[in-house]
Amino acid sequence: MMGQKYKVITKDTFQEWQRIINAITNIAGVTVGLITRVLGNQVKTIVVSQNTENPYLKLSRDSIIGSGIYCEQVITNKKRLIINNALTKQNWEKNIDLQCNLISYLGFPLRYSDNRIFGTICLLNNRETYYSDDLIYLLEKMRDLIESQIHEIENNWLDQLFVNKSLLRTIFDSIPVGIGLSAFPPNSAIFYVNPRFTNLFGYITNDIPTINDWFNIAYPDPHYRSLSYKLWFKMILQARQKKGIVEPQEFHVTCKNGDVRDVLISVRILDNILLSSFVDITKQKRTEAQLRLSEERHRLLAEYAKDNIWTMTPDFQFDYISPSIEYIRGYTPEEARLQTFEQILVAPDSLFKGYQRLKEISQCSPENAPKYGFRDELELLCKDGSSVWTEVIITPVFDERGNLKQIQGITRNITERKQKEEELKQLQQEYLKILDNAPIAIASYNSNKEDPDITFLNKRFHDIFGYTLTDMPTMSEWAQLAYPDVDYRTKVFSKWHDLVEKQRKTGKRESLQCKVVNKYGEQLEILFTATALENQVLVSMLDLTDFKEVESELEKARQTLAQTALAITEAIPVGTYTMVKKPDSPMAYFSFMSERFLELTGLERKEVEEDPLKGFACVHPDDYDAWVTLNAEVFAKKTPFFGETRVVVNGEVRWITAESVPRDLPDGSTVWEGVLTDITDRKNYEFELKKAHNQIIQINTELEERVKKRTFELEEREIKLEKTNQELIKANRLKDEFLAMMSHELRTPLNAILGMTEILQEKIYGEINIQQEQSLKTIENSGQHLLSLINDILDVTKIEAGKIDLNLKNISVYSLCESSLDLIQAQAQKKQIQLQNILPPNLPDIYADENCILQVLLNLLNNAVKFTPNYGKVTLEAIYPPVSDNQNSRHLRLLVTDTGIGIAKENINKLFQPFVQIDSNLNRQYGGTGLGLVLVKKFVELHGGKVSVSSRLGWGSCFMIDLPIARNQIKHKVLTSINNNTNTANTSNNRIETKITKKQPLILLAEDNEANVISMQNYLEAKGYRLFVAMDGQEAISALSGEKPDLIVMDIQMPKLDGIRAIEYLKQNPDYCNIPIIALTALVSENDREKCLKAGADEYMSKPVRLRDLANHIQRLLIPTS
Repeated sequence: MMGQKYKVITKDTFQEWQRIINAITNIAGVTVGLITRVLGNQVKTIVVSQNTENPYLKLSRDSIIGSGIYCEQVITNKKRLIINNALTKQNWEKNIDLQCNLISYLGFPLRYSDNRIFGTICLLNNRETYYSDDLIYLLEKMRDLIESQIHEIENNWLDQLFVNKSLLRTIFDSIPVGIGLSAFPPNSAIFYVNPRFTNLFGYITNDIPTINDWFNIAYPDPHYRSLSYKLWFKMILQARQKKGIVEPQEFHVTCKNGDVRDVLISVRILDNILLSSFVDITKQKRTEAQLRLSEERHRLLAEYAKDNIWTMTPDFQFDYISPSIEYIRGYTPEEARLQTFEQILVAPDSLFKGYQRLKEISQCSPENAPKYGFRDELELLCKDGSSVWTEVIITPVFDERGNLKQIQGITRNITERKQKEEELKQLQQEYLKILDNAPIAIASYNSNKEDPDITFLNKRFHDIFGYTLTDMPTMSEWAQLAYPDVDYRTKVFSKWHDLVEKQRKTGKRESLQCKVVNKYGEQLEILFTATALENQVLVSMLDLTDFKEVESELEKARQTLAQTALAITEAIPVGTYTMVKKPDSPMAYFSFMSERFLELTGLERKEVEEDPLKGFACVHPDDYDAWVTLNAEVFAKKTPFFGETRVVVNGEVRWITAESVPRDLPDGSTVWEGVLTDITDRKNYEFELKKAHNQIIQINTELEERVKKRTFELEEREIKLEKTNQELIKANRLKDEFLAMMSHELRTPLNAILGMTEILQEKIYGEINIQQEQSLKTIENSGQHLLSLINDILDVTKIEAGKIDLNLKNISVYSLCESSLDLIQAQAQKKQIQLQNILPPNLPDIYADENCILQVLLNLLNNAVKFTPNYGKVTLEAIYPPVSDNQNSRHLRLLVTDTGIGIAKENINKLFQPFVQIDSNLNRQYGGTGLGLVLVKKFVELHGGKVSVSSRLGWGSCFMIDLPIARNQIKHKVLTSINNNTNTANTSNNRIETKITKKQPLILLAEDNEANVISMQNYLEAKGYRLFVAMDGQEAISALSGEKPDLIVMDIQMPKLDGIRAIEYLKQNPDYCNIPIIALTALVSENDREKCLKAGADEYMSKPVRLRDLANHIQRLLIPTS
């Protein structure tokens, strides 16, 4: 029957098959391509394509190639076969293909419609080849094409499948190998590249119109381009001489995106056309590199193999064991040869299996002995008492008479593999557990039986359907239970079979919705989805029963929406049309015009169909030329069309718009489908709108003039405001300069006054009497009072000017209180006032500027001591956590309480006003500037705290300050009682003994104020120092050329060259950079100290300077510490 069907295979069919196999062989670059057919017990080649110069391999349709073991395996196993190198296979010496030196193979079976084997389609090569995924996919598609033709010929549907060159174009467009068609040099025009070519390299024919353009772009390196062109041209010459395909060559091609691909390029001459094929072997090249590395690794492993090789006599006595036995079991070969089976096989089941295998070997013959030996997994005993799992391969060797001659074996350590298998088994159990607990029903069945067995049902399956594996072990029993209706069951399983087969072939999952009856008689809506594995089908089932009602409502809504959409579409007053342009025609014609289109244009359907140019007859004469030109451009460029024009319909001028989008047809034609809309009303509206727009422009012009005038006035105001701001900035700068100047002018003479007083008090100029000493004490107290007044005024001024920069950090309350009490101790002792501190344990730190808060406490404690009579009491107390409603929970409270004269209630509000005294008599009696409490309030408020007072006249006062606690809320341990440390002397008053060396140190004093020079010079010389004086910075630098001092005292504010620049110069000079420098300044800026130290000063002192402190600093800098 089949033979009769195949009588209709025509010569044209074979020729078309020949063209297909030629193209595939060319693209793949292999030696041979075949189509074979099974005839009786033989395999015959019916189509062959040869690409070789081998004189011993001249193939034809009568050739024996194709009847070898390669195609035999494909036909026998009915599945694809890939062989990269047959030389690695065993027992294939008699293979006909190998005898022809064809060592690699890629082939697919060709099937009849009833699944019987027709033959094969295959590729063979004379070298080791790793076939790419693209090539495998291409051959598979060609297999599908030829099989479909075979099926059609069987049923006499067509006389032939491949009839003309258009099919080759279709094949080229769909195959996953790059194809290019071009003319021969010197013209070398490229007139076609297929989609795969563009996908590979990114180029289209517009990018590379000629071969020269291709080489310039694809091979940017000139040297490599020259070599590539020569090789390519040589391939063309060979193709002409041989009249066919030549050996493909490897090239490195640069893609449009800059990537470089390894490509196998071959050329073939077809009907005076140069066909070039491009196979991407980038992945293959990487694989080959990895393979070479792998082969080298395997070669080394083979040389140092740890598998044990052994032989036994027919009576099961070892006569040879290789040395690797010691690696596997720890025994030497000599020790192992003497062991019995009971000493080798540790487990009873392994011992039993071993004896059974030996018995089987003793009874086998050459005919029934396995080709590759017996394989067993046995547990062997090691020398150290442990055991090892091994794979044992035993091969019996027979003599020429069929008698057992020898037993050969290989023992391989598989302990690690067994462990992995156990791990894999556990992993599989975990996967099954996951599937069993999945939220959807899951089942599986094997697909290699006529009535497949159901192999798995998860818990959700049982929850939905109620069935177990016991209820339905096979698919037929499931079908009877789930689908009681026979016709419905047959229909469902037919669709299911097609769905599974489609998924198996394409990999695309699709679903099938069915009605299923569960164990309880309920009918459910179930959505089935199949995943076809090798021998299993995994099925997921989703219960849609609860969604059906919702789906029904949605369907009703959809129908209503569709009806509404249809009504709206019908009501739209637009015309529709279709225009078609043939490839060989410059003009398009109307293939469709709706009634509304004809109504809007006034055209006659018949006239336009007979003459396409009549379609422009309705266009207004003034718009005619532009409208025709626009249409011609769109037809030439095949772009979307949009335009608007005037038409004359029944003597009335109306406006229309036409819009259409192009679409290509298979025959090369282009079709524009569009709509025509009447926009006359819109145009009239636009005319009115334009008229209104002109009126608005006129109004806007008038408004612009007004705005311009107003803007000019605002700009004048802005200029005046800018001028005012500059004056304010200047005034602020002058204020700063005045503040600095006042500080300098006030502190400089005060420095001289206090300095001279200190010299006289220390009797530098000789002894003084008691009246003189009291006078000097009065001068010193007055000077210190004046200094305090200056400092307070400057501090208040700086705070009001915003010049205070707080150095915030975590401060210990205990340390702060201890320091403040130490500094006030001497003053309190003079009046025999008792000082008391109350500091509870575990007080938090406060987050503040330590110097500012210390000054706050000193001001409060000074006032408390000042206004407390003799023998009174002053208390410093800390409170945390809050004990009253007026204390913030994030603040710590410090209280200074005294038993002094107290403050009247009406005078409390005057306390924090600058330069305001409550009572002038008190001021004369106790002294003060009236700024101390002002500074207290401003410093505390700068920290985000507050100050409060409670007082009773004649009983005393209590000043309270609330300060923020530290951010990290760290609690500190309680310090030892501060009362034990009240006798600690102020370290700032410690004196350093003056140590005079035999050679008196030389000091350079740079100071422009003569009074200060005299006081400091007399004092320091009395202390044993030698001095020389410079009146400015420039003079100080010049003086160093005569004599090098041991130390320099440098005033900062001096004429000509100030102290800062003089210090910088000296520190940069290698001759003077090591001389210690003490900087003196009467300035009050917060960063004065940083400026001096940054310039290079070793110490900084603020005027007025205590000469004793100056001497101590000099002594410290001149005598290095250990």
